[in-house]
Amino acid sequence: ANKFRTYDAWRDGFLRPTLRTCVEYLKPGEVLLWNIADVKIDGHYVPLEIDSISALSEFGMVMTEKLKMPLATVTGGGKIIDGTPTTKNHLMLRGNYRKYEPIFVFRKPE
Repeated sequence: ANKFRTYDAWRDGFLRPTLRTCVEYLKPGEVLLWNIADVKIDGHYVPLEIDSISALSEFGMVMTEKLKMPLATVTGGGKIIDGTPTTKNHLMLRGNYRKYEPIFVFRKPE
């Protein structure tokens, strides 16, 4: 991360090349599960999810589903406003809000 001074430089110099390599090594019909989540820095979300989806789609992959991996029971530092957690990715599990990380499932066409 220290190699790149901006998010755009990191995205174009690391994220996209990494995803391209993943796609190149997959055989047709195989799947890629990509676990990545937007992070909040200085009050703004860094668009890791959409940039990953865009790159993989551009490289010919087809997104088939999005899984939700539950994490900590406390969401957004424990903040719930108007009955909704303040964290971006949250779900209800057994009556409790939980933060989750998305796992994007992509298939390489035959």
